[in-house]
Amino acid sequence: PLQTELALGAMAASSGTDGGESLLKLVSDSNVNRTVRTAALKTILIHIHGKWNTLKKSDLVRKAIEGLQTDRELLPAVIDLVTACERKDFQGMLENFAYNNGNISTTVRYAAIQGLGKLKNEQSVIALKKLLNPTESPEIRQQVIMALGTITSSDNAMTILQEMLLNPKSADF
Repeated sequence: PLQTELALGAMAASSGTDGGESLLKLVSDSNVNRTVRTAALKTILIHIHGKWNTLKKSDLVRKAIEGLQTDRELLPAVIDLVTACERKDFQGMLENFAYNNGNISTTVRYAAIQGLGKLKNEQSVIALKKLLNPTESPEIRQQVIMALGTITSSDNAMTILQEMLLNPKSADF
């Protein structure tokens, strides 16, 4: 609703990090309805790279991620928050979602796989490589290849991709 958008806009327009801190507290509160939490989370994601950059490593972001990860409908946005804030302390959560631990939707699995690629570390490469096995669907393996391709700083990721190119059996999708 317009009222929500205006209130979020006013918070985003505030100077310093006060607005971001308030929004992070808001999204952490499970008593706030999902529509407001979703809109607040979108606002946070817009500004977290700019004026609220200093909040990325804050305890407020950790609490927001922990508070939101139980809401299955918000998981793609939660994954976006994890990667936007480069929160490697939640890498295990992304891996669990990518591995489909807990009957996770395909949308969330794709977001988690992409999120692992955005974290750009060797632990992500190892996790993604596990998803390249033939028991995974071709669509999952395609997502993994795209995620590995974003980790260009990793020799290990590039080696995995090169091996796939040289292995005719890997072209089964």
